[in-house]
Amino acid sequence: MAFSLFLRGAAATGLVVLAGCGGGGSSPAALEFQSQGGETALPGATRTVQVRVTDSEQAPVAHVRVDFGPSAGSGSVSPSSAMTDDSGIARTAWTLGAVGGGVQSLEARTMGLAPTQLSVNVVGLGFQALGLGAFARQNIQCASSSQVTPMPAGLCDRPLTELKIEFRGTLQRSGMGHADFALRCADRQVALASLLGSDPRTVTVTWLQGAPANVTVNGASAGTAPATILPAIQPGSITLQANACGADNFHFADIAISEISFWAR
Repeated sequence: MAFSLFLRGAAATGLVVLAGCGGGGSSPAALEFQSQGGETALPGATRTVQVRVTDSEQAPVAHVRVDFGPSAGSGSVSPSSAMTDDSGIARTAWTLGAVGGGVQSLEARTMGLAPTQLSVNVVGLGFQALGLGAFARQNIQCASSSQVTPMPAGLCDRPLTELKIEFRGTLQRSGMGHADFALRCADRQVALASLLGSDPRTVTVTWLQGAPANVTVNGASAGTAPATILPAIQPGSITLQANACGADNFHFADIAISEISFWAR
């Protein structure tokens, strides 16, 4: 489709042709997401989604603006609008809302067509523990303490494809103090002690199959964490251990987790 506009005036007279919505003169007739709804995902996870705009003969339409909008509680998108490419595809990154246990939806709109919606089932909280800690202080030879917190039966009885861990805590130690913090579930073990410091912090670790575990600290990206593949399915547990040795001076290792939450699928 093309539009003609005549410009009249003292300065210029002429004909300007403005391109229509679609490439090749075609008009948008259909808008649809390229992924099927009903998938399962972790809360807070970011996924790339794309929609395709086609004409009445199912050919792609380029240069069409598509607006994206999550429903309430369904996170955010970036960018909120995008133009279709030569394949009729417009893309955005959808970060799901932080609260799981329900359906989250994303809507795509373009002028002249009915909106289309993509819905995702977001995993609910699988386990939460409060007030974990291990504290070792020596003033003669060595001291150690540990705490093992089991996770609910059935949560870790199958191989995992994704997991998310969020915790708040601190780790303080002297030169001869050492502390470990690890979560084990099914066929995965994630070492977490190195993500703590003496300042209280909130850490999120998200592991997706085939990728390293991504880490954020107080909301900012902080690299990756190793997620070890175990040779067999293991019951779920959280282990905190502290050790302090050295006879010359007082040494200590204190690790305190005020809250830890876990999602998996």
